[in-house]
Amino acid sequence: MHARLKPIVKWLALALAAAFSGGTMLTMAAYLYLAPLLPEAETYRYVQLETPLRIYTADGRLIDEIGNRRNPVEFEEIPQVLTNALIATEDVRFYSHPGVDVQSLMRGFYGFLTGQGLGGGSTISMQLANNLSFDSDNVYLRKFKEIPFALQIQRELTREEILTLYMNTIYFGAGADGIGAAAYVYYGKEASELTLAEAAMMISLLPCPSTCNPLANPERAISRRETRLKNMLKENMITEAEFNAANSAPVTALRRNRNIAVPAPYVAEMVRQTLYEQFAEGTYSRGFEVTTSIDGDKQLAANRALVSGLERYYDRRHGYRGTNTNYPPESADPRTVWMGHLATIPT
Repeated sequence: MHARLKPIVKWLALALAAAFSGGTMLTMAAYLYLAPLLPEAETYRYVQLETPLRIYTADGRLIDEIGNRRNPVEFEEIPQVLTNALIATEDVRFYSHPGVDVQSLMRGFYGFLTGQGLGGGSTISMQLANNLSFDSDNVYLRKFKEIPFALQIQRELTREEILTLYMNTIYFGAGADGIGAAAYVYYGKEASELTLAEAAMMISLLPCPSTCNPLANPERAISRRETRLKNMLKENMITEAEFNAANSAPVTALRRNRNIAVPAPYVAEMVRQTLYEQFAEGTYSRGFEVTTSIDGDKQLAANRALVSGLERYYDRRHGYRGTNTNYPPESADPRTVWMGHLATIPT
């Protein structure tokens, strides 16, 4: 029996060795090919984050903000509960792997083969690599490119720099790029002020920010928040009491509009058109801040005068006054009345 098994075991061992060697050689070849194409560390350590066009009055009050909102934050402004929620959900071995988690990749590959939802296997560094580039590639080619880029990112940046860059570049839905803008849009506060329940809700948005957010689907958002809290509890990042308190917290997210101090849409549009002629789509993402010659107090007075004039004069003279002044009273037969009106019209 053993004699029969020996050749089989030998061939299996050779096959595994060949597969391992082939995989290693393929990985090395891919890395050598892609390495020269990867960006230098300085290009993403100090990446120019897309920020919207902001237009101000002469005295510094906001007239309008055009483009996705983004308020970049420093690592010290990111609460621990937020980074814990991210790590517990997306990359539990963030502080121990070199940028690529082989175990997670194998789990994701197995889930793909079996049709089970076991996650995609991307680490935080791989997701950051994707955020910084490769947006137009197909999913398999993108994943292939993410690996060497993630390894490079984690070699050249500290964990704190990676988390900060990730939090500033990820899209949270509702027109909010980065956690600084998202904290204000959903909760009207600074990122550093987010509670455990709010932080878990923010992280629950990442795979599907447009359809999973608490504004679009509160019930689904609560369920996803609970999953993130359970992940944190499993990793001993929170206590049972903290889990229960956060899990039972009501959804307080509301969409906050931009802090427009002096509405002047025609002025804002003139500025936008002027910049667009020169910078095209860059108008909305390069962080231009335009100070106009508009006096804030005078513009507000003009706005009030316009509204007052429309209400007091134009609307009272020309505005619609309801059905009672245009149709016959209910006591009369409408058909008889209208036929009477028609009879007076010359034919």
